[in-house]
Formats: sequence, C-alpha cells, structure tokens
Amino acid sequence: MAEALYSTSKQLCCPICLESLNSPKSLPCIHTFCEKCICKYASDYSKKALQSDTILCPVCRSPIPALANDENPKDWAAKLPTNIVVLSLSASDRTENNFLCTASPL
Repeated sequence: MAEALYSTSKQLCCPICLESLNSPKSLPCIHTFCEKCICKYASDYSKKALQSDTILCPVCRSPIPALANDENPKDWAAKLPTNIVVLSLSASDRTENNFLCTASPL
C-alpha cells in the first residue's frame, strides 16, 4: 500500500519544479506540468530558439507547436488542456492523506 501511495504521489509531481502539480496542463505527448512551469519553460525556450516553430517537451523531447511570435506565454499555456485525471487524483490524494494522517495514531 505504501508503495502504491508513493507511486501515485510521484506521478502527481511536476517534472520541472518537482512539487505537486498545480493547475496541471498536458502537452500533446501526454506529459503533464504545472501551468506556470510550462509557461515559463515555453517562454524561455522560445527566446532561445527564435526561428523555431516548435519547442521540445522537457521530458521526452517530442516537438510541440511553439508560441506564435506575438502570443503571450500565459495565453499559450492556458490553452493547453487541463489534465482532469491528474486533477482528480491530486484532490483524492490530498483527501486520503489527510484522512490517513488524522485517523492513524502515532
């Protein structure tokens, strides 16, 4: 059971900031990041690769459509689909962890 909880909590962490996913957004390659993290990553990546029409996923390096020249990185990140599975898992994980912590005497 503890191994399953560890595995689930590990999957609910952003690979960029290594914290719990906050406003989880999915790239077309299905990797999920915090909205703020992927926004900053896309913004920084676009500045480095000025003429590129793609950015690379930070995890698998799959090409992802980049920001348009005049597109705001926050708007770009907001348009990414929210990973509702991760969102619901993180909500249930918080509920289960709170329940386990308050119900289990030390």
